[in-house]
Amino acid sequence: MLLRRLTQHVKAQNWFAIGIDFVIVVVGVFIGIQVANWNDSRAFNARELGLLAELKSEIEDGIQLSKNRGDGYAQAAAAGKRSLSFPANDIPCGNDCWQVLVDFMHASQWQGMSIPRTTCDEMRRLGIPSARPIVEAVEAFYAQNLQIVQAMIDKPAYRSLVRQMIPVEAQESYWAICHQLKDGYESYALNCPRGVSDD
Repeated sequence: MLLRRLTQHVKAQNWFAIGIDFVIVVVGVFIGIQVANWNDSRAFNARELGLLAELKSEIEDGIQLSKNRGDGYAQAAAAGKRSLSFPANDIPCGNDCWQVLVDFMHASQWQGMSIPRTTCDEMRRLGIPSARPIVEAVEAFYAQNLQIVQAMIDKPAYRSLVRQMIPVEAQESYWAICHQLKDGYESYALNCPRGVSDD
């Protein structure tokens, strides 16, 4: 319809009407582009908000995972101290050999400290979050985790040494009754039932 009207104005050489039609077309295209940009911006902002909620959840899970692994390392350290006192005392384990063995196994536990960062990587690929303070806080959080990961990358020699000395059947009993993996978190039972005889 607009094209037909424009053609009529050209034939009639009505330049004023042609100018008005041209302005209408330009304004219409401009408004259309602005509406499209506005819709894209709204969709992008909605996507950013959704990803920020996922990132918050990912970071909270990472904090909980780090805390649980830290608790595991604290248990391993306490077991290591008890293990060191056994040979230092130079006293046979008597009727408590199972607990000594459990301490040696607990002390040999090792867990990786890396935390997932899937949502963070996806957001950085998209160039979000758009707020610089959020980017800096998130990057600082993951940089701190990376430092911990680097410090814990090598498994201690003690781990393989002590596990080579403990009979397989005793290790199987330990894994069955003294170690638990629940929802991706390891925990170590301190007073687990006797798995093998003291002999």
